[in-house]
Amino acid sequence: MTRAGLVVLLCYDAAVAVIGFLFLYDQQDGFMRTAEVAPFNLWAVSSAVGVVTLGLSLRASLVGRAARGAGDLAWGLAWIRLLNLPVFVFMIAVGFGIDGPGNLMAIMLTVIESVTTFVCTVAVRRQLRRDAQRAGEAWAPPAR
Repeated sequence: MTRAGLVVLLCYDAAVAVIGFLFLYDQQDGFMRTAEVAPFNLWAVSSAVGVVTLGLSLRASLVGRAARGAGDLAWGLAWIRLLNLPVFVFMIAVGFGIDGPGNLMAIMLTVIESVTTFVCTVAVRRQLRRDAQRAGEAWAPPAR
């Protein structure tokens, strides 16, 4: 179930990142104003980070204990992304206001997707930890 959720979220984040960068391209051509594009660009950047996070998490889920470093990195990126949500909301609210439906939609979808990504990465990390404990391995960082 977690792997299917990771694949769906990965496809969603990739699509949002592409759409956000298309918005940026349209702005450069003069089709859209900065106030219309900025929330979607922030949403696209957040989704681009989500693509990396979910890709690492999916790799860790598919490979198992051998990829627990990828799982730990995905978990850390998910935490960073979750902790940056107040910054994201503040940037949109102060810079462009929340009165537009696009701004509010970008905020809501980013918050929902970031929390969902975090939950999935935590589930993958817990599964890796359980697999390591079943195999009798200690859950420790890899030796350097």
